[in-house]
Amino acid sequence: MRIRAITLFVDYGKYGLDLLSLARLFYNESLKSSLSRSIDIWTWRIALSPIRVDTLADVASSVEATPREINYIAIPLESLSMGDVDKIINILTNTSRVFLSIHGGEREYSIFIQVLMNLSLNPQLCTRIAFAIDKPVLTPYFPLASSPEGGFGVASALLYVNDLLNTQDLSRKISEVFLDAYSLVDEVSLKLNAECYGVDLSLSPWMEESVAVLIERIKGKPFNDVGTYKAIFNLNCLIKAVSSRSGCVGFNEVMLPYAEDSRLMSLGERGLINVYDLISLASVCVAGLDMVVVPYEGLEDMLWDAYAVLKSKNQPSGVRAIPVRTNPGDRVNLGRFGEVPVMMVKNAINMCCLC
Repeated sequence: MRIRAITLFVDYGKYGLDLLSLARLFYNESLKSSLSRSIDIWTWRIALSPIRVDTLADVASSVEATPREINYIAIPLESLSMGDVDKIINILTNTSRVFLSIHGGEREYSIFIQVLMNLSLNPQLCTRIAFAIDKPVLTPYFPLASSPEGGFGVASALLYVNDLLNTQDLSRKISEVFLDAYSLVDEVSLKLNAECYGVDLSLSPWMEESVAVLIERIKGKPFNDVGTYKAIFNLNCLIKAVSSRSGCVGFNEVMLPYAEDSRLMSLGERGLINVYDLISLASVCVAGLDMVVVPYEGLEDMLWDAYAVLKSKNQPSGVRAIPVRTNPGDRVNLGRFGEVPVMMVKNAINMCCLC
């Protein structure tokens, strides 16, 4: 198990003047705790509470000045209008560590779609913005990470797919992973005199450490074959059995971010899964559209279909899509994510009529 992200949650209006010193303290103390426990921390992150776009430039400049050991900073946005699209794009273009999120209903989603459409010629920037259905989410996962109003606390997300691949007792291993991670987060919180928000036990991949491979191992069939939904449901039940206790925060479900899972990308490149397969899987896990590289043509209708499914689910969820002006099967460079194949939106259907 590795700590995928240890995240400091800060209300910028309350603690912004102290952000530099808090960031240094957070990094130093969490590093000490991880070394003493022999637990590897992959990234250090800061998540702010929602801000208005008219303060975004100043806030982004301030957080970019935090120590370079802080890998990423999440800034949720509120009270948006369509006139803010260019301001959002400007911040993404001129920063390197800032991630943005938009939350709300259909009006705000329309703004998000416009941002993506305007960024289709610069797909790497799309990896740093996402939409949260209805309201901000207290989770360490970016870009949706958001601090509560007045908040000051610590939480972590994990990378533990390989732990489950190498055990026969999934339930026991999930419990062990949670306890190890929570003890570290709790210790760091005490050192900072901050709240311990806990652990998001969501099962997320990173390239060869593939959630899709784990699901195939569990059901003994290729991913997206019959039985996939039940296998994901069963795995979610095991996670929920642990996360239902105190000490967990965020989504706590199986995650299927396309461009972060080598097996998913392999299937997508060969047309064995498509965008609507992943949208459909949102019924049983935090799938939706996450890190999905899609053709620009038909983008708006596809995104609204994803919204309809996620809104109906009535649980915390989000959308992170990367539109590109190229064809399914082509590869697109997404920087730290490498070369990612463009997904097919839907498989062709041969229509026939009865007569």
